[in-house]
Amino acid sequence: MTDPAHNSHEQGIHVENGIAYGVVGADLHVWGDGTPPLFVLENWRDQGAAPTGRTADLDKLHRWRDNDASFAVRWLYGPQGTGKTRLAATFASESSASNWKVIVAAAGPGMAPEGQDLSLGKADGVLLIVDRADSWPASSLALLLTNALFRRRPDRRTRTRVLLIGTTADDWPALRYKLSADQPALSSQRLDTQRGGRLPQGRQC
Repeated sequence: MTDPAHNSHEQGIHVENGIAYGVVGADLHVWGDGTPPLFVLENWRDQGAAPTGRTADLDKLHRWRDNDASFAVRWLYGPQGTGKTRLAATFASESSASNWKVIVAAAGPGMAPEGQDLSLGKADGVLLIVDRADSWPASSLALLLTNALFRRRPDRRTRTRVLLIGTTADDWPALRYKLSADQPALSSQRLDTQRGGRLPQGRQC
């Protein structure tokens, strides 16, 4: 726990016959035999995203982020080469600049870099981005969203947004069904190939 004079963080770890890994401000799920986590959470690292050329789609994401829902999940999808990853990177960068805590999740097994402080502090909200979400089992995505990082908000006005990125919407109905019991605001957004061909070459999904 940190100095009481500063923001305090509590961490609870429960393990049976295995090995535990800890992070600050969030749960971390492990198997009982010590297998590393099913997913890894880490802070967004802004690498200066290139312009997307998708002003309208970016505006849709901003309106989704800024609505009044306390917890909202969006499935962003489109064919390969439509620039979903680049769009998400621009959105993450602009959200971070607007005082949102931006976190990315990758499918495990694996370990996040050392020094991951996932506590919200004075952030206006938390934005989770999951690239290639259609490669995850729906059960793992549902488990991810039970994490204390998204459930135990110190201020109920602090909003949670989850942006899931895939190439099709084929996996969205099954996940939407699993999440419906928790009553988040659920939506999807399709990206079509832009006129004039693909976006300039870069890291796309």
